[in-house]
Amino acid sequence: MSALWTWLRNEGLLAEGQAKPANPQAALHKALRLKNKRKSSSLFKDLASKVSLHACIDPAFLKLRSILQGWFPADA
Repeated sequence: MSALWTWLRNEGLLAEGQAKPANPQAALHKALRLKNKRKSSSLFKDLASKVSLHACIDPAFLKLRSILQGWFPADA
C-alpha cells in the first residue's frame, strides 16, 4: 500500500475496500494544502503523465472508455 493510500485512510478520506476517495476533489485539496502546493495546469499535466488508465476499475470511466473506443477505433 502506498503512503498516499495510507494517508487518505488515516484522514478518513478513503474507506477500506474503496478504490478511490468518495470525494476526490476534497482529498486533492487537503493534500495540496498539506504540501503547500497550488492547483495548476502543470500539476495536472505531471499527474496525467504518471498515471496509467489501463488499471482503472471505475465503472463510469470504463463505460466512457468503451464508448470512445467505439467512436474512435484504434485500427481506423
